[in-house]
Amino acid sequence: MRKQEELQKSTKTDQDCAIQRERIKGKFAMTITIRSGECMKIIIFSDVPAMAICDQIETDFCVRPECVITGKVDSILLKKYQALLDTRESLVILISSAGYKDSMESVLGIRSCSSVPIILAANNLSRADEYILRNAGVDDFHEGLEYDTFFCLQIRSAKRWIDRFGNHDEKNNIRFGNWVFQKNMSVVVSPDRRSFRISQKEYRFLELLLKRQGDIITRSEISRYVFKREWDPTDKSIDVLVSRLRCRFRKEKQYQGPAIENVRGVGYTLILN
Repeated sequence: MRKQEELQKSTKTDQDCAIQRERIKGKFAMTITIRSGECMKIIIFSDVPAMAICDQIETDFCVRPECVITGKVDSILLKKYQALLDTRESLVILISSAGYKDSMESVLGIRSCSSVPIILAANNLSRADEYILRNAGVDDFHEGLEYDTFFCLQIRSAKRWIDRFGNHDEKNNIRFGNWVFQKNMSVVVSPDRRSFRISQKEYRFLELLLKRQGDIITRSEISRYVFKREWDPTDKSIDVLVSRLRCRFRKEKQYQGPAIENVRGVGYTLILN
């Protein structure tokens, strides 16, 4: 009996290993596209010829990447591909042979207009370079400029991340008018996609205003929700908080932000313009 169980386990292990080896060879198309109802969209910015990489990605993922051969990813180029960068299922692959400085400029340019995942393929980046670039917005690194098994697995991992992010996108993003409140990042995005980060107290206050949009929220309710204490009439913390949040919206002069109206003697209410 034991010998049969051991034989079954051994056979199962061999089958698992065979499946794993088969997957590592590539051909992830069925694994990836069936799980999600929508296909991943890939855009490649490269300063070296990348048609061979595009062909290999298309073979593995059944997605033809948009390939742009450019020495530098500038604002004009990003504006041209803004619609693609705004798509939830998009992935940017940045292939750079120029080194750390040009890679950083390209990453900062992409991050200024999009939160799309970025994989950076480059040569001879030190750990310090990777650390700084990761803080600038790179999600994953690939050593070298060639497409290989590891590169394929990195794209697969990015796809899984995109799927998870997409499932939680509606919970994390609250839209009010043409503005978006990204709760998971404590960021408010204006209609022209300019963003600004808000403090923890501002986050709590804006969250409360949006939850009860159109209602009058008393100072006592604001104090308990934001500051976790009972309201004291001599305390000016709420007035300072309201003033700071109003100033942040007023800085976006091109677009009229939501108005935080004072209801004298009662509290505040949010009015969308």
